[in-house]
Amino acid sequence: EITTYPVGELLSNYMVQLFSKVFEWAFSGITEEEITAKSTTLFLDLAAEVEKTYVKTVPVYMVKKEGKWLISGNTTNYEMMDALTGGILEFAKQLEENTNESNG
Repeated sequence: EITTYPVGELLSNYMVQLFSKVFEWAFSGITEEEITAKSTTLFLDLAAEVEKTYVKTVPVYMVKKEGKWLISGNTTNYEMMDALTGGILEFAKQLEENTNESNG
């Protein structure tokens, strides 16, 4: 069982809020530097509210090589890597799927 911060959810919330605000900021006449500063502040504010609530039980696939246990590579441990990163891999996968649908 892995417990960590829901980083994928954080990034998703950030993108939704950022897209709604960036147009407002762009048409308000502020500089690119100010938009960058506001974007950073938005992310930091959202990140400050995040609690360690992401809990996932996942298998860990290993192989024994030369008497040592090693974690299997490639996509074999996708679930584990996603859990360790708080859902970032699933967030990225969903983002890619949504982008492909939009460009379809």
